[in-house]
Amino acid sequence: MSRAKALVLASAFLLLASLFSCSGEDGATGPRGRDGNANVVVFQYGTRTTTSGNINYTFEASQGFVDSSLVLAYYNPSTEAPTAWYPVPGLGSTGAYMTRSMWYQTGTDPSTYMYRAFLLTPSGSATYTSSVTWTKFKIILVPASEIIPLASIGLIDTNDYRAVRDYFGLAE
Repeated sequence: MSRAKALVLASAFLLLASLFSCSGEDGATGPRGRDGNANVVVFQYGTRTTTSGNINYTFEASQGFVDSSLVLAYYNPSTEAPTAWYPVPGLGSTGAYMTRSMWYQTGTDPSTYMYRAFLLTPSGSATYTSSVTWTKFKIILVPASEIIPLASIGLIDTNDYRAVRDYFGLAE
């Protein structure tokens, strides 16, 4: 047998021996994963263009789910990289316009909602009517883990930061 063949056979034998000799004991426990909410729902939409100052999106979700969820929306302007996301509400790409939004139920069987994004001039004083194209749009519904009716915690002037801070025992 040649020296090269012997070396290959010996290497293969050592590799197999090391694979089968492992004990398979459990290792240390890894770090805890991120806390999260498994019930988050994301609705994704493709390209839309407007010159009327608003863009409409529809989605289906129960009224109870929507009423007890945080509703977030983000868009990707066609003039930006595909990884650029802007929040609604807020200033748009290059500060040319600002966005506002509202959503409301349009049907009950099935429960359907309209999410309307409004485009306004940066000052918010007029509708922005120049052509705007969004290549992607996302609506994210994040259900609350707990809902506490304000009446159940007493009357708090939520416009007074100090009153809110004091009530909840927040650090300064």
